[in-house]
Amino acid sequence: MNYYDGNYMRSRVLIISDENILSSVYAANLSAYVGLKVIVAKTKSEIQNYLGRRDYVNLIVCANFLEDFPNISDEILNLISSVKLKSNIIMFNNLTEQNSTVAIPPSVIYIPNRYDIKSIVRSSAKLMNVTAKDMVALDVGDFYPLPLDLLKLTDQAFCDIYLRKEQKDEDEFELVYSKDDKINEKDISAEDDQVYVRSEKRLQCINFLTMQLIMHLKTTATPEEKLKAVEVSLESLASVLLSDEANLEEVSKVSQTCIKIIKEVIEESSELEKLLAYLLANKSSYLYTHSILATYVSQFILKQVSWGNSAQEEKMACAFFFHDIYLAPVYKEHPDAFEVEDLAYKLDVSEQNLNYILMHAKLAAEQVSKLKKLPNGVDQIILQHHGTRNGEGFAMDPGDDISPLSKVMMISESFVNFFFETKDKGQNFSNEQLITFLNQQYTNKSYHKLIAILKDLK
Repeated sequence: MNYYDGNYMRSRVLIISDENILSSVYAANLSAYVGLKVIVAKTKSEIQNYLGRRDYVNLIVCANFLEDFPNISDEILNLISSVKLKSNIIMFNNLTEQNSTVAIPPSVIYIPNRYDIKSIVRSSAKLMNVTAKDMVALDVGDFYPLPLDLLKLTDQAFCDIYLRKEQKDEDEFELVYSKDDKINEKDISAEDDQVYVRSEKRLQCINFLTMQLIMHLKTTATPEEKLKAVEVSLESLASVLLSDEANLEEVSKVSQTCIKIIKEVIEESSELEKLLAYLLANKSSYLYTHSILATYVSQFILKQVSWGNSAQEEKMACAFFFHDIYLAPVYKEHPDAFEVEDLAYKLDVSEQNLNYILMHAKLAAEQVSKLKKLPNGVDQIILQHHGTRNGEGFAMDPGDDISPLSKVMMISESFVNFFFETKDKGQNFSNEQLITFLNQQYTNKSYHKLIAILKDLK
């Protein structure tokens, strides 16, 4: 049996990070999708050693900091400049915004979110002039290596996993875990730093493990870091959930972690403006920012009503996490779009996207109903979140035949839309203006009781 050892690779990437799991996710993706030979440097001396060998590396992916190298970005650029390296660089902190005194070469690409694996892969491929055709032509053998650290991202084998046993004539591959087996690191020798999967399964495995990254956020992560990871996880979950081979159990597990993180960040952020600052710092998409802020508003309402409780709050957080998942491809094509109702009237919206827009509540509800580990009733909230009982289209003036939690969801979304419109016009935002606007939008008295609660929201 032959295996892929990276010797066919044309270019080397130096990943600078002392976070083992994150480095392993970068390494797996850059190897599989871009065909790069991966080197990881965790200390200042290792970095200096690799960069001291002129043109040894073709691409550098640079973490924000290392424990023994706090000003890493400036130092790396200085080092590259002094030895006149031609390496391309990907960084996660914008030196221009930090008023850095170091000259920033044109070969530097800034990616604001270090969990945005797709952007890292795309940027690396662009810098290395690697096309999809190049990757298809790559001979990867029968078995493909993955960093051992990636097994820490899951407690269950995502496919058959092998260890390589060196033999005199030809290496053999020993099955250590069959698909769905429980993973126990004691089964693997301390001398092994890689495991192997069948090559035809490599991209599926890497996508699965990348999605799992959210599960291993450090408990000490800042609210900004947590929200960055959740945003990328939402995109990954959307692509997995809308695919033909969705692993619904894993989607449920990862989404529950994301929802828990969102609730924690909301509880840590005592004011709407503070939460907005976190989101804008991440340069988040409107779709994501809107969902997080609306979750914040809904949690405030549910804490004030007599029938609200922690179970209702969890349902609402789940509903907001998934409610617009079918709009993700639409907003990708129309990133300047604002309210979803406005999207329906854009002349350049394709017929398929128009169907997603008009049916997104129903489609999302149907998918969520398959995720058995989520709280009961989340699908019903999503189904009615535009005021129609069947989840099709948009109600102009929703009536009283909608579930109470769907009413809370609609009001919370309208609050956020009004908030953004006011900010966008450069006007001061006041709760009094908001309440007047919402009372005009929702004429039914049962909505007015919920709207009145927002006068105290800060």
